[in-house]
Amino acid sequence: MCILLLYILGIRVAEFKEITISQIYEYLDKHAMEITVGKSTSPVKMTYVSSEESRNLIKKYVLEDLQTIDHIYGRGAYLVTLSREHLTRRINMYFKNFGKKVNKNLLSHSCRIAYVTRIVNKFGIETARQMVGHANISTTQGYSRANLTPRLRAKILNETLKQNIDSNLDEDLAYAETLELLNEVDS
Repeated sequence: MCILLLYILGIRVAEFKEITISQIYEYLDKHAMEITVGKSTSPVKMTYVSSEESRNLIKKYVLEDLQTIDHIYGRGAYLVTLSREHLTRRINMYFKNFGKKVNKNLLSHSCRIAYVTRIVNKFGIETARQMVGHANISTTQGYSRANLTPRLRAKILNETLKQNIDSNLDEDLAYAETLELLNEVDS
């Protein structure tokens, strides 16, 4: 449950720890929930809007556990009662074991990094910054693992050269001819 929600929402473990059962139901039923996010020095309330796909994933993989916790502890209960440090250690242990199988170095923050990278790839860095609540875009840039593939780099280079050649070639040729004429007049 924890890892799926971290992946879907792109939140920190500390933020996940503060989510209650009623907030998840709100996310499913009202298609949004408010979460306090950010470092302890500057927390802000953010509204996380759900998508049909995110609701379907939660219903498929989390709803049964959520209903069990709700039945035992009630809607006001937190999803987890572990300390942030203990929860982070447990998630990191799981990720490290899984990471060995896929030959990657994974940690609890990997879900947030993946979230930012997905958004950057599809919608750009500014959208990602707003989605995760960063005040400074350079923070978001540090999270993104979006890389230009060689094929995409070649396409970008082609397009910029094509635009420059198409739009500037006539101007460049006219400028060169003018310089030649001025040189002829001077001699």
